Amino acid sequence: MKVLITVPRLDMPGGVANYYRTLRDYLDADKEYFEIGRVPGEAGRWQELRRLVSDYRRFHRRLADGNFDLVHLNPSLVWRSVIRDGLLLLISKLRGCRVLAFFHGWESSCETAIRRRFLWLFRLVYGQADGLVVLGEIFRKSLVEMQITAPIFRTTTVANEVATGNGKLTAGIHQSDAASASNPKPFTILFLSRLDKGKGLGEAIEAFALMRHRMANTEMVVAGVMHHEMLHLYFGITEGPTGGRRFHTPEFRAAERLFPGYKTVEEWLRDNWPLRGRPARKPRPSTGGFLSYLAMMHGGTRVGAETE
Repeated sequence: MKVLITVPRLDMPGGVANYYRTLRDYLDADKEYFEIGRVPGEAGRWQELRRLVSDYRRFHRRLADGNFDLVHLNPSLVWRSVIRDGLLLLISKLRGCRVLAFFHGWESSCETAIRRRFLWLFRLVYGQADGLVVLGEIFRKSLVEMQITAPIFRTTTVANEVATGNGKLTAGIHQSDAASASNPKPFTILFLSRLDKGKGLGEAIEAFALMRHRMANTEMVVAGVMHHEMLHLYFGITEGPTGGRRFHTPEFRAAERLFPGYKTVEEWLRDNWPLRGRPARKPRPSTGGFLSYLAMMHGGTRVGAETE
């Protein structure tokens, strides 16, 4: 089956981009990525509009040339995404393609506005999808309540052998306290995300507390990006010289450098993460799972590998 999958620019940071970077090595040649969304250095409404029109034109031409059986869209229920991908859905149906829409994010304020004012339009557009995917039962119920009749599937992101070392993570969770006590090396959970309300830090802390009852030597690390994200809350958003939104002002950058681990964090990002329009210094391996990539970042052995 030939599938066209819309993805964010893969050289940009973000959870969805990282998900599809991880997944790419496990897809066959009939699964093709189509990159959409903002590009490095994009600033101002005019540049955004030009890029958006270009994305639609490229998408239409690719569907016309590619003879695809399915289009896999990756929206979030936030205004910009739900409108942009709604138009992509309509283009796909006009070209006679089946459509699967995978909602990665879900903003409650957007859902409320859709229910109050635009429910008819949401049904008209997303009701044409041949299937939808969500990341939680609460989102599935919301779509049912909005009278979306297409099949709705619940799933998780990379929570399989790609991310868990062939199942050894879940096996480790079921160790007894005695086994944990005999192993002085802690079982470490890394929470790496923007500190938005919807990103799940509260739920992660609750899950960590439950794990501590099974594995006493478990620890959780909230990554050093916390300082960066807290500064966003403090400084807010300003308007740049070209009229676009500006997040990282000189005052922001000066405050960011006050973080004690600033140099270490920046060096790690330069080495391992595609950021601000430039590639990472260390190449991503062409084979192996996501944990192999993390192990390479830190110069260690592959997570889950047998050691003597």
